[in-house]
Amino acid sequence: MPSHAQELALQPLTVEDAAALFRWRTNPVVSRYLPSAPPPLEDFAQWINESASGERWTLRGIALDGQLIGYVSTEQVDPIARMAQVGILIGKPNLWGRGFARRALVLLLNHAFQIRGLQGVTALIASENERSIRLFESAGFALEGVREERSPIDGTRTDLLRYVLSRSE
Repeated sequence: MPSHAQELALQPLTVEDAAALFRWRTNPVVSRYLPSAPPPLEDFAQWINESASGERWTLRGIALDGQLIGYVSTEQVDPIARMAQVGILIGKPNLWGRGFARRALVLLLNHAFQIRGLQGVTALIASENERSIRLFESAGFALEGVREERSPIDGTRTDLLRYVLSRSE
């Protein structure tokens, strides 16, 4: 039986998707390396509503064959420097390591550089998050700096690595 290429796309989220985002962010396996505790469910719905408009969105769902599997974000947009912080979360651990985050990152970077006209993007990654470090480095991101001892992971304080990618790279 021939396999088909799975279609991956970034799509607008709806308020109904807030429950999935909340579930992923409260899953200790999925959210292990995230720098903050998950906000209340209501905050996810508000975030979705605030970020849904036009081409300058800040949050999109990652859909695999039409099914929501995660989300990407573009936050802390600096309109003068034309920089922003990007992030990716694949909410289903059984899909990790299959290239979906890489494909979503390509779509996210295309949006950031081609549609939003940003000159650069940053990503903040926990120093223990080897998967994310490999993903962003393979996309051309370079380590720019270290913010020491942020929130604890498994009871141990850890560094937060700041990666940067400029449009020219």
